[in-house]
Amino acid sequence: MAASKLSKGVQSVLPRMKSVVNASRIGSFSDENVWTVFTPLANRLKAVNLGQGFPGWEAPQFLKDNACAAIQENFNQYTRSEGHLNLVQELARGYSSTLKREIEPMSEVCVVNGCTEAVYSSLQGLVDPGDRVVMFSPFFDMYKPQIEIAGGVPVTVPMELVDSKWTFDEKELRRAVVDGDAKVLLLNSPHNPSGKVFTKSELETIAGIVRESSRTVVLSDEVYQFISYNDDSEYVSIAAMDGMAERTLVLSSSGKTFSVTGWKIGWCVGPSHLISCVQSVHGLVSFCTSTASQEAIARSLRQAEEPYEDSPSYYAHLSKIYRKKRDFLSAALDDVGLTPAIPEGSFFTVCDISGFRMPEEYESMEGVTRDWAFCLFLAETYGVVAIPMSPFYSEDQQHLSRNLVRFAFCKTDEQLEEAASRLQGLSQHRI
Repeated sequence: MAASKLSKGVQSVLPRMKSVVNASRIGSFSDENVWTVFTPLANRLKAVNLGQGFPGWEAPQFLKDNACAAIQENFNQYTRSEGHLNLVQELARGYSSTLKREIEPMSEVCVVNGCTEAVYSSLQGLVDPGDRVVMFSPFFDMYKPQIEIAGGVPVTVPMELVDSKWTFDEKELRRAVVDGDAKVLLLNSPHNPSGKVFTKSELETIAGIVRESSRTVVLSDEVYQFISYNDDSEYVSIAAMDGMAERTLVLSSSGKTFSVTGWKIGWCVGPSHLISCVQSVHGLVSFCTSTASQEAIARSLRQAEEPYEDSPSYYAHLSKIYRKKRDFLSAALDDVGLTPAIPEGSFFTVCDISGFRMPEEYESMEGVTRDWAFCLFLAETYGVVAIPMSPFYSEDQQHLSRNLVRFAFCKTDEQLEEAASRLQGLSQHRI
């Protein structure tokens, strides 16, 4: 019987429900963030949105054909929780070459719901309350809350922009990892939001520091692996460094590579004792990911290695078109006085805004940092949306982001050209 039908006498003795209070572990998280502010703002102002990093064009036709075929061939029910057989076999084949060792598909690969879940399930499976998790700042904004949900303590090692290059202090990293007895080092290369690709020498330095610790595990987020612009050397993963295979999980996904960010097909690759930690969580969080999408990605990974349009492979084509977009936007930004740090990978460009003076209502805006005020000014005055860099820093390091904003160039040529046109008037605000 519905509660409303109960007699008043019975209702009077029933316990009344208290107001719902969020769990303490999410109490510090806000519903308002950079995405909930600037994406609606872009839509309202009909601005060119160079803020959020999702590709502005269609997935390759061969991938869409494979998806349709997978559905028609009835790959539509639950699949193996650890990953669809055809996909884990293809991933093992590819990573055996990249990591310079034989990857066992059934025990050293786990397919998850995008790289976001790869990070989440890895942290949940590895981190105990109070464990320290080290990452470079700026950092992808989801890392910090995911560490905190796992009960971990985020520890940031700042990177600084010196002569348009991102650098880090080896001593600070050693203090954080070794002296701090870190459980996890969360590494991201190519890096979001900076666009930095850690060099082989830098990765060897990082690996050497990690090997000084008896328990530190590396989570290497390599989601932008195929969006890299360094012609002089092949892609290098820290998992391929001496002594790192047994303590590294490589995390990645198909979304950025194939322009299917809504499919959420991600994976973890690493030694079986670490993969089992991820799978223990993944099996309870989502059990498995879309079977048809996994089958489509499995078929497409091999096809992507074949000649594509005017390039030796789809991956080479992807890098070439992004390089063109990077160079166009960087030139447009430089032309109006913004100083871009030319990215070595990913599809983001970070700019220095210290050479600009905004109207006083923005310069003196209360409750926001200068980078945030500049992005509001840019959107409201010129109809172009960028993202402030402060959300990518811990609170004690946000002074480093005061004059930094991020632009995404994973958009159509028409969108980038329109943004460049709209930005022309910005030069009048140069100091």
